[in-house]
Amino acid sequence: MARQVGLLNAALDQGAFGLSTGLTYVPSGFATPEEIHELARVVRAHGALYATHARATAGFGAFSEAIEVARTTGARVQFSHVALNDPQTWGQAANVLAEFQAAVDASVDVRYDVYPYEASSSSLSQYLPGWTQQAGEEGLRSLIRDRRLFARAQKELALGLYGTIPWRWDRVVISLAGEGDEDLVGTTVADAASSRAVGPEELVLDLCARHGNSTQVILFYRHERDVADFLAHPLAIIGSDGSAMSVAAGGRPHPRNFGAHARLLERYVVDTGRLTLAEAVHKSTAAAADRIGIPDRGRISAGARADIVVLDLNAIRERATWHLPCQLAEGVKHVWINGESVVTDEMFTGTRPGRVLRRG
Repeated sequence: MARQVGLLNAALDQGAFGLSTGLTYVPSGFATPEEIHELARVVRAHGALYATHARATAGFGAFSEAIEVARTTGARVQFSHVALNDPQTWGQAANVLAEFQAAVDASVDVRYDVYPYEASSSSLSQYLPGWTQQAGEEGLRSLIRDRRLFARAQKELALGLYGTIPWRWDRVVISLAGEGDEDLVGTTVADAASSRAVGPEELVLDLCARHGNSTQVILFYRHERDVADFLAHPLAIIGSDGSAMSVAAGGRPHPRNFGAHARLLERYVVDTGRLTLAEAVHKSTAAAADRIGIPDRGRISAGARADIVVLDLNAIRERATWHLPCQLAEGVKHVWINGESVVTDEMFTGTRPGRVLRRG
């Protein structure tokens, strides 16, 4: 643990914004609460931020664990893309929001971010039992050669999503597959397994063993009403949880990579009115910049970096869909980054004035 503390101190001294853990995934998922608290105290000492992709479990325990880190250590805690992935908890966003609000009211420094979709996405291998991933992709490949280990992994995988939430394989869509399995892209695991005349767990393990982490899936394990409630709450900060992708990207990646903020404006401002335009813009800009610690971005003011977007709210369209995701949004007329024109009349200028940012 001393080594991890030393590395974290060095990174924070060099301007890192904070510490991020992925407790849903390997290897962060092996961390104990005590280890996390020790690292969070280092984060607090530097005035930095601790962002947690919290443990995915049945019920509401993940939220309580994250809030307890902030309460116990005094660190600033950011709960990454809050969601209710357990169908047994769908429709209960109010309970989670009440827990966050109660903590904030008690002077606990905790917030959350959220993206405007009822589905998540990740590498298929991330949903395997943790021990299967300890040796990396080569370890996964060894599963196909050791039938005893394969049978063990198959049995444990069948226990459910993260071992606790019952699988609904008809809600898990393959969005990217390796060579030889391209025909599975766009199909559910249930249908893909049926087409190959195997069980869903066997198909999942086979794909991971042969393609490592490259097979991607989209999980429709959320409820639209919860997403809207999370977006609208005053504590919400909005991000895409997406990646920088070309429209020429293969497969069917999550449309959040291309249309998250257009969807936010089109669906939740214009269509449903769950947020005002000012709320949506603030949650996506100044609130995010302030939380991570970038004081000269996220707002139009004297001395700030000139990051400016000009859009036509009535023309905003999220063109990215689940079936055709690699499409740019419409309605963004002009964009400046660091004062340089990046988009003019909805056309990319070719300028790339972005830069690496550091705390302070």
